Amino acid sequence: MAYRDMAKSLAFYRDILGMKVLFDGQTDPTEGGRLQNYQGARQSRRRVSLSFGAGKKPTLTITTHPGEDIAGEALKLDQVGITHFSFTVPDAEALMAELLAKGVLLAGPREAFTNAQGRVRSFYMHHPDGILIQFDSGLDEGNAPLEPFLAPGRPRGVTQGLHGPHAGFKRSRLQGEGVAWRGRPD
Repeated sequence: MAYRDMAKSLAFYRDILGMKVLFDGQTDPTEGGRLQNYQGARQSRRRVSLSFGAGKKPTLTITTHPGEDIAGEALKLDQVGITHFSFTVPDAEALMAELLAKGVLLAGPREAFTNAQGRVRSFYMHHPDGILIQFDSGLDEGNAPLEPFLAPGRPRGVTQGLHGPHAGFKRSRLQGEGVAWRGRPD
């Protein structure tokens, strides 16, 4: 994911969410087919890889192009492209309170994320560049949890992407109930 300001991005992912930096360095913007996949010519590229701990999967890679303008705006949920990504957490409501206390702004009023039972099971907030990030308790409201479909040893803490053995499932419950948010998944 490309961002305009790496300092703000690192402050968000590392300092607020508690992710660990696995790699931070300059990389060649022309290698690996990148040159053909940029909107414009690039002279620099800084890549930072993060995870919720050394050896933990999956990782999140963020990039920027120091000294160069980054074009474009973050997408909304009803636009073509990758509109957001989601972290599955044991208690979305507790995490929401923690992030609000740290000054993170929600992507809508708190009431918008409260269900008919008065609980918060999922919420969105904005990264400093406006990209939507969802935090989800991993429960399908009113449906049975998807836990029986999860393979042993699966990464914990991040919703499965659009590939892999569970591609058809919208959400996965990757953490046990009643576990307090501690800044990063176990």
